[in-house]
Amino acid sequence: MQDPVFGDARIPKAELSELVGASPETIKAFLRLHERYRELALSTYSDANPLADREKVELLEESARPVERVRQFLHEQSNYFPDLDETATKFRDQLTSGRKPIDVAIQERLEEKYKLRIRVLPSSAMPSAFTYFDRHRSGIDISELLHRTGRQFQLAFQLGLLEYRDLIEEIVQSSGLTDESAVGLTRVSLANYFAAALLLPYDAFLQAC
Repeated sequence: MQDPVFGDARIPKAELSELVGASPETIKAFLRLHERYRELALSTYSDANPLADREKVELLEESARPVERVRQFLHEQSNYFPDLDETATKFRDQLTSGRKPIDVAIQERLEEKYKLRIRVLPSSAMPSAFTYFDRHRSGIDISELLHRTGRQFQLAFQLGLLEYRDLIEEIVQSSGLTDESAVGLTRVSLANYFAAALLLPYDAFLQAC
C-alpha cells in the first residue's frame, strides 16, 4: 500500500488484517494484479519511450527492489535457517523447563529479565498499529484487536530480538544485502522466523503429526 499509485490512501493495519483474515484468496488476487500492473508500468515507461516519465520508473523500481532482494535471499536459503531453528528450540526448552506454557514463559521473561510492562490496549488507543515497543517507557503495547495467538507471536518476536539480536545480525550480514530498506526487512523476516520456531518447533510439530 506504500506504492505511489495508491496516492494518499492510508489503510490502518487493523483493517488490512481483517481483510486478510476474511478473504485471503481475494488478497492474493489483489497482489497478483498489483504485480502485473508494476510489470506493465515498467515496460510502458521504458527507455525506448521518448515520453517516458523517468521519475515514475525509478520510483516504481525503487519501491520493488528491497522486497525482491529479500525474497531472493530467502529463496536461496530455501527459507530455512538451521541456526535460528536450533537456537529457538533450545531456548524454548530452557523457558519451559518447569513445565510452564510457552506463552506464559515468554511474557515472564520479558517482564522479569528486561523489566518490560506489557499492556493490551483498546483499538481506539492504537488506531494504526497492532504493537508498539516503547523503549523509553520500557513497555510493549498490544492492540486488543490481535487474537491471543497474534499477541503471543508479537511477544516472541520482541523476545527474539532482545535475546538473539547478534545471531540475527550475523545472518543479515551473511546475506550480502547493503540497501538499508532490504537490511531492515531481512532483520524483521528473521525475527519473525525465530518467533515461529520458538512457538512451534519443527521437531515438536513432526512428533505431533
